[in-house]
Amino acid sequence: MHQHNLSINGGGDRTKYMASFNYMKQEGVVKSNGTSRISARINLDQVINKYVNVGLTANYSQNRYDNVPLGDGDNENAGILVSAIRFNPTLPVRDENGEYVIDPSRSNFPNPVSLLDITDETVKDRLMGSAFVVLKPVKGLELKATLGADRRMQKRRNYLPKTTLSGAEKKGKANVYYQDATGYLMDLTATYSTIFKEKHHLKALVGYSYQQFNTESVNAGNEDFLMDSFLYHNLAAGNYAKPIVGSSAYKNSLGSYFARANYQYENKYLLEATVRADGVGNFDKDHRWGYFPSVSAGWVISEEKFMESTQDWLFNLKLRASFGQTGNSNIGNRIYTFYDMTSSSYNYVFGSTLMNGVYASELGNPRLTWETTMEFNIGLDLGFLKNRIRLTAEYFNRRITDILVKDKSLPFYNEVNKIADNSGSTQSTGFELTLNTANIQTKNFEWNATLTLAQYNDRWRTRPDTWNRPLTKRRTTT
Repeated sequence: MHQHNLSINGGGDRTKYMASFNYMKQEGVVKSNGTSRISARINLDQVINKYVNVGLTANYSQNRYDNVPLGDGDNENAGILVSAIRFNPTLPVRDENGEYVIDPSRSNFPNPVSLLDITDETVKDRLMGSAFVVLKPVKGLELKATLGADRRMQKRRNYLPKTTLSGAEKKGKANVYYQDATGYLMDLTATYSTIFKEKHHLKALVGYSYQQFNTESVNAGNEDFLMDSFLYHNLAAGNYAKPIVGSSAYKNSLGSYFARANYQYENKYLLEATVRADGVGNFDKDHRWGYFPSVSAGWVISEEKFMESTQDWLFNLKLRASFGQTGNSNIGNRIYTFYDMTSSSYNYVFGSTLMNGVYASELGNPRLTWETTMEFNIGLDLGFLKNRIRLTAEYFNRRITDILVKDKSLPFYNEVNKIADNSGSTQSTGFELTLNTANIQTKNFEWNATLTLAQYNDRWRTRPDTWNRPLTKRRTTT
């Protein structure tokens, strides 16, 4: 393996910068199966004045892979390792005419050396960049804007020559595949923090976030080439009656409004409240938004005056509790889940001509909405002997409703047999007890131990009609 690194950093009180470059190349154990990587990074932070800071980050990477088939497949599609194991080692690689020898007792397996003639390369490029501006107009108030982009480009090109067993069957086969994926991010936040009467600490944040994801791909291929020298550079030279062609596109977006307030009093009483409103482009406009509040509280009992007599042996005693909701909108790569999906992969005969056909492949669901997880948690933290012994006890009760199902089965009389849907709900309860001890701590040696006891109970509250077996589990771990 060859690897080279170069980095530069420096700056002063107002400017800080860093630039790095990395190159790596590694040959595979099997010939023509190596990989290489180039990456570069630039960071820049600049203090304009006491009110304004700006920053910039950029990353670029390129990965190259040789995809000579190794162990996948069987018979004529067997990889090099499988073919080498099956091939008779007493036979020559080539015959007197220079052609690759095929083992007569295993004529359905290729000559393993011939597979090295396959050209199959993947190149992945990724460019990420972000920039931010921080404004501090008054004491305690910070306004921050962040913009980012992530561009991923991938191409794979391969050619199966006629010198291989499966390539001879196809008279040469070429394929190219390109994918372009781009993500955008915008974050706008305002944070205010203050301390009043020396005991009250308050921090509040409000913000808006927007993300968009776009993916497009195209692929093409052909067979029956006059000569192997074209590789994948001239697909039109193939004589296959129906060349391969395809394309796809996917787009989704997520917008969020959020607010959070954090309050502390004398580091003994802790309170935090959060609320989010998330909207996703995959759902119909009437069910696009989900609202998810949460609240948590803590009481550091060991800081109370009536606990002063325990300070010699009790380092920490904290009681905490939380309740909140979170959402999930991951239902797969669908352009619009509330539209009917169609496919053009079916053909039909009209007269004596083969025609392209279109059919409904999946029903849209305009009622599709967020999957919601609601959880209550209560815990107790204990620390003894300067925190060398720590004990944590925790109980949780979690309920998941409107579970997103990607391919829910439909009755046989429907036009199609699947649909994306919110279906079913579950409930989980559990208790965990964790003991951590620092047995030995010296300059050259540390010995820590952890013991965990846990019990979980999972069950269906409402079960989808198409789910065959109930979810009822009890698990105890140590």
